[in-house]
Amino acid sequence: MKNKKVMTMIIFIVLIVIGTLFYVYSKNQNSFVENWDIKLPDKTVSIYHQYPESSFHNDGVYYEVYDMSHQELNISLQAQKNQKVEQNFNQCVKEINIPEKYLPDFSKDYEYYIKNKDGGYIILIVQNSRLFITAFDL
Repeated sequence: MKNKKVMTMIIFIVLIVIGTLFYVYSKNQNSFVENWDIKLPDKTVSIYHQYPESSFHNDGVYYEVYDMSHQELNISLQAQKNQKVEQNFNQCVKEINIPEKYLPDFSKDYEYYIKNKDGGYIILIVQNSRLFITAFDL
């Protein structure tokens, strides 16, 4: 009888821990989009992501690449190249070692959006039906 109570308690604790970890991880995944008031189209598919380790404040560098085939964003993008945007983008992703195949090619045309807020920033680059997002939160 005592073994059943102990086993039930262990299972309950394991389920609570797994649920908590899942909640924190899923919150981290979408926090950069939620924090910046940017709505991605419903059929947008993530093809690569790298997030900082889970933390209470969700701080660190976030990076994600989406397939944007035949979809539009709900924000106004700038169409001209911007060297400062490229430098900030590259500085941000340099810290987290993103594979080159998941980076935009700044030698080609692209559109961008950048926003600063509360000690952090987000940069979106749209190029060849891909959306590259990096965000840094303090």
